[in-house]
Amino acid sequence: MRWKAIACIAILAFALAGTAGAQTRYENWARCKDPNPDLAIGACTAIIQSGQETNENLPRAFFNRGIGYDNKGEYDRAIQDYDQAIKLNPNLAQAYSGRGNAYDEKHEYDRAIQDLDQALRLDPNDAYALESRGMAYDGKKEYDRAIQDFDQAIRLEPNNAQAFNSRCWARAILGQLPQALADCNESLRLHPDNAHNAEVLDSRGLVYLKMKLFDAAITDYDAALKLSPKLASSLYGRGIAELAKGDSQKADADIAAAKLIDPKIVSEFEGYGVPAHQILLDAKVVIPSAARNREKMLVRPTEAGILRFAQNDISGRQSKVMHERLPRLNSPAPKIFPNSAQRAFGKGPAPAPFIGRTASCC
Repeated sequence: MRWKAIACIAILAFALAGTAGAQTRYENWARCKDPNPDLAIGACTAIIQSGQETNENLPRAFFNRGIGYDNKGEYDRAIQDYDQAIKLNPNLAQAYSGRGNAYDEKHEYDRAIQDLDQALRLDPNDAYALESRGMAYDGKKEYDRAIQDFDQAIRLEPNNAQAFNSRCWARAILGQLPQALADCNESLRLHPDNAHNAEVLDSRGLVYLKMKLFDAAITDYDAALKLSPKLASSLYGRGIAELAKGDSQKADADIAAAKLIDPKIVSEFEGYGVPAHQILLDAKVVIPSAARNREKMLVRPTEAGILRFAQNDISGRQSKVMHERLPRLNSPAPKIFPNSAQRAFGKGPAPAPFIGRTASCC
């Protein structure tokens, strides 16, 4: 009887150990799909290093860990994991999509488009891949092609607030302002409390700025900056709107703060079709004339500078002239809504839905 009791205890201990092992594996898979990147990376690493997963499941672990690195901004490590996932399963469309997104974040737009094309060959109805490819075309300043991809993404996912924002931005740059405004409004309507609304408000601020509705632009930029105080595009856009309204003190502070955060912000706005001197001219800001050799001359702002005004006595009169130098404006426009590939592969031992996407700015 004693030996039977010992045998029963041993069997029970083995069974409990097996149950605990199965539970740990289940927990690891659940965490491998967690939106917290550190939790996901740790759990996915445990799965990969366990040596117990099948060839069917292992690519999913690499893919999900790639998402974790992607969300932390470690794009090279993310690409390495997407590479492994593709090597193990060349038909895993999500891995091509994730890798394309990572290349897009690195501004390697052609490589991004190549991967996203392959993702769409494997899954033509992948709205996320379409949206990501649209962002890559946006990075290449091919805004018409970007809008075509955003159109298709929205057709597949009519409630995709991010795609509406992305299309709003591209349309704003092309000068399709009523359509852009409608897209931004729809993005905000779909997700009024969305964590990414700083980017949407920033996009709509650009629309209002180009429409020369400066009060509305300032209102949106104010709201965006409450959510994201270091959003350079909102600081600079608000500064330009304030300058157009004649509030040079506030404008100087905002523009200086934006340049500290993003030294290329002036050239970026030029790429958006918002040269500061043109905003001033269109807003009919009065630029006083200067007298030289007793002849009055109109001092015009150029591509290299915006006129500021300081006291200077010319021919017995007080006129105000000062230049703030600006670089030539030719750098590419950044994405407001950078696309992190924050979707976990929804199959495998632990059932879990795809994880929603988020974005960083500037």
